[in-house]
Amino acid sequence: MKDYTPVPTSSVDLNDADLEEAGVTYPRHHRAPPAPSTTWSWASRNRLLALAGVLTLLVLSGAVHGVNRRRQRWEEKHALGALNATAVVVKPTPLVLDKQDEGYLGICLAVKGQTFDLPEWLRHHYYHVGVKNFYIFDDGTKPPIMDQLTDAELGIPRGAITYTYITEETRRNWRFPQLAIYNECMQRFGRYHGWLALLDADELLEMTDHTLAIQPFLRSLESIKNEKNESIGALGVQWITHNSNGVTEKPERGLMRRSFTSCEADPAEGGTQDNLHVKVIVRPDSVMWANTPHDVQLHPGFYTSGEDGNELPDPKWWQNPPRRNKITLHHYAVKSLQEYREKLARGNAMADDPKGMEFWDHVEGSPKMECGSLAEYWP
Repeated sequence: MKDYTPVPTSSVDLNDADLEEAGVTYPRHHRAPPAPSTTWSWASRNRLLALAGVLTLLVLSGAVHGVNRRRQRWEEKHALGALNATAVVVKPTPLVLDKQDEGYLGICLAVKGQTFDLPEWLRHHYYHVGVKNFYIFDDGTKPPIMDQLTDAELGIPRGAITYTYITEETRRNWRFPQLAIYNECMQRFGRYHGWLALLDADELLEMTDHTLAIQPFLRSLESIKNEKNESIGALGVQWITHNSNGVTEKPERGLMRRSFTSCEADPAEGGTQDNLHVKVIVRPDSVMWANTPHDVQLHPGFYTSGEDGNELPDPKWWQNPPRRNKITLHHYAVKSLQEYREKLARGNAMADDPKGMEFWDHVEGSPKMECGSLAEYWP
């Protein structure tokens, strides 16, 4: 490789022929500079310093303009240009993980027809939770979800996604497709990860303690034992259930977190029991099967815990009072009225639990509390 170490021109005045003989060449539009003079006046120095200051300001101004223009082009490319100026604020900064943590947590996702919000869901978990492996099980969407989304629309590397399409023939053999998906995912992919989260496309994780990243937090739970000397095999993450926020029409793509910032109140504030539910992040080698969408059957010697290592009482799929000091799961249960009607038309993955407009009335009629923390995250 050619050595580009500069020739010390301060000790000798080299012309072009001297430089070429020394093996140093320049493009014709950029010839070698002359040796510096040692007889400059103070006036010359001051003029040069002033000129350098002006040039520095111009360069910095151009750099800022370039960053802003690149951000604008990125938003236009990803159909997010409608956001206001505060949309470029990222909180917290997207995670940069140690190599040992990149594959430590994966997500099993059951999805049906939720193509519109999936890119925002993926970007949130990829950039802000630090998940790099997504196992998407598409419950018969037509056309298949991954055929509908371009790389630009996804917003994360396509290689981070392992996609399984469930045909109607396969689905007929499953009484509860959601449970079958979670069990299939744990069986096929559990051996590649320390933990797997069993989620739906309307559920977004958040580390409410911003001093914690989820991967080392999960790792810290592995050393905890209860009074029966059992280890933690599953973490119950507390729901916080969002309502429609008074929105009737579907927001633009990418604005789910910013559009729905109102939630059902907790029972202590007069709310219903919806927020007592948990969803689980599991250690795959400790799990026998999924009991419900909210809990799993563990092997002997393991228990389901809350965020503090506390054992969840029976039934294992809820916790009272709610605990969200370290981690929570935002459940966008209804979104806008338009989207809820679309959800009813898609059908329910739990065949014995169909929902109708009475659930909408239930959520919308419950006492409310503010829950807009995810509105601060971008992308």
